[in-house]
Amino acid sequence: MADLRSNLLPNHEAQSLACYVCTSVNGSHPDCEDPVKGSIPFEAPCRQGRPGYEGLSYARYCVKIKGERVSDGQSIYIRRCSMERLADVPTHCGQFRLSEELYYGCIATCTQNWCNVGSRYAVDLGLATSVLLLMVRLT
Repeated sequence: MADLRSNLLPNHEAQSLACYVCTSVNGSHPDCEDPVKGSIPFEAPCRQGRPGYEGLSYARYCVKIKGERVSDGQSIYIRRCSMERLADVPTHCGQFRLSEELYYGCIATCTQNWCNVGSRYAVDLGLATSVLLLMVRLT
């Protein structure tokens, strides 16, 4: 799907990042939740404002936030572009604060087009590791 969308971008925008952009609170936008549906909007190129700069800059990261608010269990999914990495590692799971509220869940930051799709990449990584181990054993 990403290859098809890449062909839709003008050449000067092909080098910029494209991310899915949606929010779901307590199931308000089911297509935004896991597994993500192809009908959710995307932004290409992703651009955001930066403190101290006028206008918009090209985003460097796609982000997916999935969590439950500790105080009442409200679920939230956020997929968007970001100028900043939201954690020191590509994926952080545990407690985090969002708008002064404490949540438990995961924040994933990535740098490829449409990479904030969801948990598909964790499965792909496991499959790739299994294939690599099998290849090593066969040699």
